Amino acid sequence: MFVFRIEREKYLNSTLSGIGASLSEGFRWNSLSTRMVYTAESRALAILEVSVHLDIQEDLPTDRNLITLEIPDDVEILELDPLDLPLNWDSKPPILETQLIGDEFVQQQEAAVLRVPSAIVPEEFNYLINPLHPDAQRIRMTASKSLIFDSRLRK
Repeated sequence: MFVFRIEREKYLNSTLSGIGASLSEGFRWNSLSTRMVYTAESRALAILEVSVHLDIQEDLPTDRNLITLEIPDDVEILELDPLDLPLNWDSKPPILETQLIGDEFVQQQEAAVLRVPSAIVPEEFNYLINPLHPDAQRIRMTASKSLIFDSRLRK
């Protein structure tokens, strides 16, 4: 299975470390200090997930790469049932309950990957990688390409 991620060029070598997500309180599926790698099921969703968080009143970022990651077929992927989520799971800012779901996923070490609905397009899915799970070491970056954001995003 292939998943996609947008990454700053200077962090390409550490994209699977999950460190970036652990340094901020504003992520939906993890709390501060919990390492996690956010990926999307499509290139378009990966771009959308990043674009909604950018302040793009003026210049669009030029230091991003579109990364393709391969998850081997035998790596277990847990699937979170959207019906099991709190009613306001997709609120902005993220709620503590969703962060605790992600924290528990990392701590329990049941699987290397958790499939969750996108808060932007709930019918599509993001894949959260637990970088501390042994199977996460088998997930590989297979491509990295400089990303040029479409100027129509700046309106």
